[in-house]
Amino acid sequence: MNLDDQGKSVRVVFKGYSFFVGKTLEGKKVLTEGVLQKKIQSVADQKHLLKDGGAPQSEIDKVKEPLETFQFEATAVKTI
Repeated sequence: MNLDDQGKSVRVVFKGYSFFVGKTLEGKKVLTEGVLQKKIQSVADQKHLLKDGGAPQSEIDKVKEPLETFQFEATAVKTI
């Protein structure tokens, strides 16, 4: 899941894969609980996420360097 606010985005993963959320949350406001972590995303992981997101191959091929990013590990998600 990605959370977007004012042009900024953070990838959300679910602690221990203990729960998931459906696509029905798209466009809705949520309240999350968890930990924000700084991560280095490998080239392979970036390409995998772009492919899963339906990005064109030309965009996937542009990825050449690891990316410093943030990831939120959620312990809870609630629609508000």
